[in-house]
Amino acid sequence: TAIDKDIARELMKFPGSLILNGLRSIDKDVAQELGKLQGNYLDLDGLESIDKEVALELAKFQGNNLNLRGLKSIDKEVALELAKFQGQTLDFNSLTSINEKVAAELAKFKGNIELNRLSEINTSVAQELAKFQGKRLRLNSLTAIDKDIARELMKFPGESLILNGLRSIDKDVAKEFSEYKGLLELRGLQSIDEETLQTLKSRPRVGLPPKYK
Repeated sequence: TAIDKDIARELMKFPGSLILNGLRSIDKDVAQELGKLQGNYLDLDGLESIDKEVALELAKFQGNNLNLRGLKSIDKEVALELAKFQGQTLDFNSLTSINEKVAAELAKFKGNIELNRLSEINTSVAQELAKFQGKRLRLNSLTAIDKDIARELMKFPGESLILNGLRSIDKDVAKEFSEYKGLLELRGLQSIDEETLQTLKSRPRVGLPPKYK
């Protein structure tokens, strides 16, 4: 559940990716060593919280994926440091809520971001997330949104917006969705009326459940 910097230094001699999901906490010195890993993946899913000094060091990892799927919450300072990560994907799939200040910092990340446990967001958070400059934004735990949140999310400039947790939407939300230029994934829809369905189908790139195709 814990290692010191000397053990971390030895582990960094391993030439591949590392899965260290048993770690429950790390300090700055250990994070500094872990950031030197030469593999593609660094999995630290056992960490439930980190401070900004640890975040700063982890963000120096040169691989593709930094997986922090155990974090229950992060503050603005931690988000600011992690957004400096230069890899492809930041995975925060245990975060269930974030405020607009955290969203604003995460939106500065240049890769893909995974936020699949966010169960609800407000308009301010949606507004900040829509500024995200990566290619893909996943928000698969949102089960319902209103037209104001939808309007903000549709400003996301990336290639795909994935909202497979939505179970039902109305025609006003569908109308907002029609403004999105990328691929919109809505494969979790269970109940929509015919007018809403036709509005969605007017989009050239929308992913729907098989029964609605």
